[in-house]
Amino acid sequence: MHISGKKIWCCLFGAWVRERQGRIIQPSKQILTPSKKSRTPCCGKKVKKAKNILTGYVNFMRGKKHATTDEKIKLCQECEENTWMTKAEHAKWLLKHGIKVLENFDQLEKLPRLPKHKKSKKRKTLYCRLCKCHVEAKITDEDERCLLKKW
Repeated sequence: MHISGKKIWCCLFGAWVRERQGRIIQPSKQILTPSKKSRTPCCGKKVKKAKNILTGYVNFMRGKKHATTDEKIKLCQECEENTWMTKAEHAKWLLKHGIKVLENFDQLEKLPRLPKHKKSKKRKTLYCRLCKCHVEAKITDEDERCLLKKW
């Protein structure tokens, strides 16, 4: 029986695995340590993304700022891809796209964009329509970058 799928190095299994549509199908029977150039992490990106999101929210709640935080928020507020939503609207969008959000957790830009809204008394939280992030939390993590390369 032949199992198709891209062969990649998995840092969880410490082995080569077959991956198809973001899912590990089969750990390889032959465990080889690849060269650094040939390693394509299957889960490392998702783990890093989760760490960055958590770090961003913790920094945001603590009021932690970096030297570039104010500059980044200004760029995001002026960007054509920003949207203002309530936390409930954002949560509803995430639930609507549930399984796709989980499958593409490290590449949320692949999902449909968030709806465009202007700032109002009700809608006070700034989100990016492309990466789906709460901007004020994202900018507090130094490892995060703008998908449009604005910062």
